[in-house]
Amino acid sequence: MPPIIAPMKVITDVQTATAVPSSATVQSLADAFGVSPMPVREALRRLTAANALTVVSGRSIGIPALSRERLTDLRNVRFEIEAMIASER
Repeated sequence: MPPIIAPMKVITDVQTATAVPSSATVQSLADAFGVSPMPVREALRRLTAANALTVVSGRSIGIPALSRERLTDLRNVRFEIEAMIASER
């Protein structure tokens, strides 16, 4: 998987809970996606920076409760980003 696509695939699957167990290590996620641990770490860093994930304790990451307003906002931002990427191709 190209280096830019891998984090995006991880982000999408984590956001939609596709193929992501409720408890996983970076290595187990990397194995599930067929990538090295680095793209998984990058995806988790991006999701945490976007407040889509939260650091629960130390190195544990959790999914915060989302209000309908926050979920709508995240969806709209994603649509805008995808449109920008599509227009650059």
